[in-house]
Amino acid sequence: MSEDEPYAVYPGMIALRDYSRPFEGMQMPGVAQGVFFPHEVLGLRPGEHLRSLVFPETSNFAKIIHAEFDSLFLALGDGATHLPASRKERLKDCLKLALFGDEAKADIRTRARDALKEIICAYIEENLTNARLSTTSLLRQFGVSRATLFRMFEPEGGVRSYINDRRMYRAVFQISIDPMTRGEISKASEMWGFSSDANFNRSVRRNFGVSPSSLFEAPLEPVAPPASSPSITQVHMEQLMQRGEQKFLSTRYN
Repeated sequence: MSEDEPYAVYPGMIALRDYSRPFEGMQMPGVAQGVFFPHEVLGLRPGEHLRSLVFPETSNFAKIIHAEFDSLFLALGDGATHLPASRKERLKDCLKLALFGDEAKADIRTRARDALKEIICAYIEENLTNARLSTTSLLRQFGVSRATLFRMFEPEGGVRSYINDRRMYRAVFQISIDPMTRGEISKASEMWGFSSDANFNRSVRRNFGVSPSSLFEAPLEPVAPPASSPSITQVHMEQLMQRGEQKFLSTRYN
């Protein structure tokens, strides 16, 4: 019971409540993560109070806050003594957007939108092999407007372009693992959602300047497991980019 309004919170939900106001309730044994913000940090006036809000696990806000909490608490679990100011600010902005909605300032909405974009990108990465992954399926999954989704991915040339590029890079990396296997290029292009080898070839040429087979005339250099970043995947991708650039330049000027 809070402010004379009953509410219940179940696993996965996100609850916002004003602890400056007394409440009565019953709590069952469980594990919860929480962060406390002073009123003034959230932009509340002295003496101003808020109603309790509960967001279901499937809501975009709950997805964002879970991701932000995971990031912050993972850093603390790894022994960090200071959290990045940018991450704390973004968590605060997401809370402000939930509290004030359309009345929140434009920069707050932008940072909260960036947080949601990370969630959407993670979802895209997990579903790249799903042939039904598209702008339409993302609109349905996350309940955002087409205009909002376009603004998020405008730097990448749009949602469709971003999905195609991620599929292309995953396919290219898969081929790099065993480049000399017959039919591997067709197998990878089909697995990662390309409708034909021709479409895959065009995508590779647009990004690397050469055909897929030209990238793998020689095996990639072996990479020892690094103690820190960059990862093996990143190192191999850099090799491919350099190889594509060299091949493109030699074809163009020789």
